[in-house]
Amino acid sequence: MSSLRRYGGGERWMLDTAAGLRARGHDARLVAMPGSVLAARAPARGIPLTEVAMRGDVDAIAVTQLTSLIRRTRPHVIVPNLDREIRLCVAAIHAARALPPRPVRPRLIPRRGSEFPLKDKRHYRIVYTMEIDRVIVNSEATRGKMMHDAPWFREEKAVVIYNGIDMAPYNALAARRDEMRNKLRRAIGAPATAPVFALVGELHERKQQRVIIEAWPRVLEEFPEARVLFVGDGADREALETVIAERGLENAVRIMGFRSDVPEILAGSDALLLPSRVEGFGYVLVEAMAVGIPCIASRVSSIPEIVREGETGILHPVGDTGAIVGAVRDALCDPARARAMGEAGRRVAEEKFTLQRMLDRVETVLFDPPTD
Repeated sequence: MSSLRRYGGGERWMLDTAAGLRARGHDARLVAMPGSVLAARAPARGIPLTEVAMRGDVDAIAVTQLTSLIRRTRPHVIVPNLDREIRLCVAAIHAARALPPRPVRPRLIPRRGSEFPLKDKRHYRIVYTMEIDRVIVNSEATRGKMMHDAPWFREEKAVVIYNGIDMAPYNALAARRDEMRNKLRRAIGAPATAPVFALVGELHERKQQRVIIEAWPRVLEEFPEARVLFVGDGADREALETVIAERGLENAVRIMGFRSDVPEILAGSDALLLPSRVEGFGYVLVEAMAVGIPCIASRVSSIPEIVREGETGILHPVGDTGAIVGAVRDALCDPARARAMGEAGRRVAEEKFTLQRMLDRVETVLFDPPTD
């Protein structure tokens, strides 16, 4: 369940996981905000949906709706997304079991998908130590931050499950990379030989698109045809467009907006750029590796767990334009090494980041009895 209206990595995880569990015979369903992107996308995936307006931690109407849902469906497990949903679930579970017939207490196993601080406050301690059975985290970095913020939480109850993707469509694109390269360059009006880099993500300060804008004139000094595509939308779009125009980079740096063909764009690019200041997991890193292109990314959060430095990509310090320019130069000056990184990335994606591997782990954590 998620109280977010926007669509991000956590909501993608919920859609993929619910659909995957249903395909394996489980009665998985989603609880989402009315009018949210998650609610809009659930029906197309064949996932039963309940819309609940979760406006706050003590939203009596939301608690009443969730209580009714628990009594009606009698779930074995509930997977909340944020602390708001956790507290609403705790209230609803207790309310549902207050009157006969009392449903079996569902296991409460939230998922934490970012390094957002877990507050060291009394009510957090009570909820996390007395009400929560386990916590799914998407990386060792997220787990480490959680344990740093909440040393009172039992470490063995925080379980790392890496995000996974269905490799089949990416394998098909990897086999058509030359075609995808030509198609992308025609679409953006670039020469057939132009180097093209993609930065996929919300247009927001934490994604650091401005750092790429600052670095790109130095890239153009050596590679005048080089292009970078910002794939995504967000609050910073207008400000970024202004900076691009002020630098005279309209031909070299293009904002593509939200796109439904991200895998195709990645398959047509020479490399992925992800200079983020902070990352939850970075699905796009796995997608880039799956189509066989190297990743140039910041050395922060979970990124070093996904990108193997020097093997599947190049990592750089956050905000270091010189290091970014150097990494782009290395990728373009040594195409054989860049290809080798892309091929290695495909192997790593197949080994560690498949949807089936993720679902295997999720099933174990959700449905196997705890050993503690």
